[in-house]
Amino acid sequence: MTVALWIPKEVIAQSLELVHPHLRRFCERFPDDYSLPEILVGLLNGQTAGFMAWEEEKRISHAFAFGSVVVEHGGQKCLQMAGIEGENLDQWQAMMDDEFTRFAKENGCNKVRFIGRKGWKHYLPTYRVKFYVFQRDL
Repeated sequence: MTVALWIPKEVIAQSLELVHPHLRRFCERFPDDYSLPEILVGLLNGQTAGFMAWEEEKRISHAFAFGSVVVEHGGQKCLQMAGIEGENLDQWQAMMDDEFTRFAKENGCNKVRFIGRKGWKHYLPTYRVKFYVFQRDL
């Protein structure tokens, strides 16, 4: 059975064998935006939260997601998800979203935010598109 879980910084090092392939693929897909060493440092020091869709019986990680709690103007907190990588999305996405929500509430957040491609709209039906993120390289 697959479960979704937050990986505390105290045990992330023991999970790196499972997490590393997901992070490597993610960083290969977005080489100008993400650095594997920087993500790993953030996970190990607790500045970045890591989440995994995990099948314990088979010791398989189906997906890994990462993000950070961001304090916004006015002191409100938001769990801002920066990346997610995995396979068989339909099998674990809803339980991962539940885990993001649980983690966010436990950390005093009043929002969960994803930065992603248009295709994620299908998998996040309870979210509304509030704005697009535009980027200009200098």
